[in-house]
Amino acid sequence: ISTIWQSIQATADIFPRHLRRMLKYLRHETRNKWPDNQNNVTYSVRSGFVFLRLFCPAILNPKLFDLADEMPDPLVSRNLTLVSKVLMSLANLADISQKEPYLLVAKPWIEANTQSMLDYLDAITVVPEKNGTKPYNKEIDSTHWRNGINYTIGMAHVQHLLKENLEHIRVLPTNPVLVRLQHVLRDFDLVFSQNF
Repeated sequence: ISTIWQSIQATADIFPRHLRRMLKYLRHETRNKWPDNQNNVTYSVRSGFVFLRLFCPAILNPKLFDLADEMPDPLVSRNLTLVSKVLMSLANLADISQKEPYLLVAKPWIEANTQSMLDYLDAITVVPEKNGTKPYNKEIDSTHWRNGINYTIGMAHVQHLLKENLEHIRVLPTNPVLVRLQHVLRDFDLVFSQNF
């Protein structure tokens, strides 16, 4: 468990920028919604997102995440499940319940690593500027959200998908809409290169 936890901690410097922004947004929103219980809630939301959706699924199914060439045998799968449960218990920042008494042996390890979990969550919530030297501290602009949809992030995804498929678009017959789309994509690239 310690080896896997150390490997996860080592990702703090290379944690993807777009996920850092998402975590920063989650922290911002949970602080606004629960101002009296900021620390516990902000840490729980971020740790739940990162561990429940990213790290633990990769540990449980390494083949799906290209970490292994084949599915692990049942004994290895059971061990990976236990590792995942211990890491999730650490990420939950909660006491191990009596529902899973077999995890009680990990309680001292969890208690010893709780502060390092908090430090890790804080580290991956800092959004560096594009050159990677200074933290990105601009406030979250909620004007990009309408009806529960973040149009800025949505458009960034659309731009990314279109850019990835630009070669396929170029082989299509000349079409004024596609030509305009290519110009829009170039404009997006220019804006992103200047602002991000």
